[in-house]
Amino acid sequence: MKTIYTFLICSVVFVTDAYSQSLTWSSEIVVANGNPYGYIRPRIAVASGNIPVVMWGGGAGSEPLYAARWNGTGFNTPATVTPNNVDPFIDTWAGADMAASGNNVFVVFKRQMEMMNNIFIVKSADGGVTWSDTTRVDGMNGPYTRFPSVAVSSAGNPAVMFMTFDTSWGNPAYAVTNSTDGGQTFPMPVTVSGLGSSEVCDCCPGYMTIQGNNQVASWRRNNNNLRDMWAGVSTNSGMSFTTGLDVDNTNWMIGSCPSTGPAPLLKNDSLFTVFMSEASGDPRIIFNSHNILTQQDGYTAMLTPSLSGSSSQNYPFIAGNGDTLVMVWQQNTSGNIDTYYSWSVTGSAGLFANVNMLNSSMAGQQQNPHVAFSNGTFHFVFTDLNSGNVKYKSATLAPNSISEPAGAGMLRVYPNPANGNVSLDLPAISFDHASIKLVDVTGRIVETLTTNGEQRIQLRRQSPGIYFVEVTGENNAVYKACVCFY
Repeated sequence: MKTIYTFLICSVVFVTDAYSQSLTWSSEIVVANGNPYGYIRPRIAVASGNIPVVMWGGGAGSEPLYAARWNGTGFNTPATVTPNNVDPFIDTWAGADMAASGNNVFVVFKRQMEMMNNIFIVKSADGGVTWSDTTRVDGMNGPYTRFPSVAVSSAGNPAVMFMTFDTSWGNPAYAVTNSTDGGQTFPMPVTVSGLGSSEVCDCCPGYMTIQGNNQVASWRRNNNNLRDMWAGVSTNSGMSFTTGLDVDNTNWMIGSCPSTGPAPLLKNDSLFTVFMSEASGDPRIIFNSHNILTQQDGYTAMLTPSLSGSSSQNYPFIAGNGDTLVMVWQQNTSGNIDTYYSWSVTGSAGLFANVNMLNSSMAGQQQNPHVAFSNGTFHFVFTDLNSGNVKYKSATLAPNSISEPAGAGMLRVYPNPANGNVSLDLPAISFDHASIKLVDVTGRIVETLTTNGEQRIQLRRQSPGIYFVEVTGENNAVYKACVCFY
């Protein structure tokens, strides 16, 4: 059995620059009136010029997909994405997906009836204003396919991941097909889920992510009812997937289908995967980090370990660039469903400290959040069942000046993570006489120290978990770092 790490192995978090970050929020904006346009499972992508485009389903029956583009003060009148009589499958737990690169925006969907029809893609080359006719994606496999998702390369070529079956609807697997002509044609797909040495969970959507020549497809396995998350890595633009990564050590065993899968984000060599697991006894959002080159597992962590047992979480997504990350998910607390987000500008460690409710009103139910990030702005959408509308709001990173002594340097904590004592290096300036506190996530002080000119301090090993180092230097300037003991 694999060891379950329930706390974060954190990277250094520090406040040493002349600026810290806060968020400047827009108001909640109705994307389109739910009557007549519907509100099912909205997705968001960002086109050129930092322009958000929102796509959603008109309903779970014969209604079309719609998309609306931001016009500077609100959203344009929705455009119909799917042609007449081409009814898309969409529901709250699965359905159409959207991705963009520049002004090339793609929407992929499975046609109704879902188990008897094919997967199609439509394209907007003008940032979501007009939409093309459909192109069939699963020509080599359909109609024995499900759950398409899409990612787009910087060259504007879409990659579509989807589930395949044999002609008896057995042996579920995930495959990826990469278009090389902007979505006009799709070649024979490459099977990726065989890297997990097990069939996939046949009612769990999968998603993929692209950066440069690297592609990652992620899915939930069904290995004799072990429903864990895996990822397949390609380093040649999807021509082959040669590395399989087990990104989930929670060991959730369940005989029925959970109908939810992982969402990945690839940034340089780091793969971040978010998903729901009920291994703890309650449905909780889990965060995993992995290095796709070294195949080293960074950590697997529950996002909100102190959440009460009366709450359940599901349907997470992640976006970001560099050390700026944002997550969204749906949370049910005592029957009341709301949308939540967490964000960080200090890498993955900050996600665990900045958890907030996304929807402004607590009246009624809010669900199915989705998020995109571009040019310093988080773009959010969700369904507001109380009003029957899709709603949008944005949050822009804004620098706020803080007061610090000149010449302050960064705190260095190492090794981090640690299973023994750690060293804390202090810059010589401003720390001739400093007080140091080690604080756990509940705010309890577990160790205090004072310095008298030392530049390297030893901190004692603590019980496994996240801790914050607070150093108060001269002029009462406070510096912080994060350390994890395991």
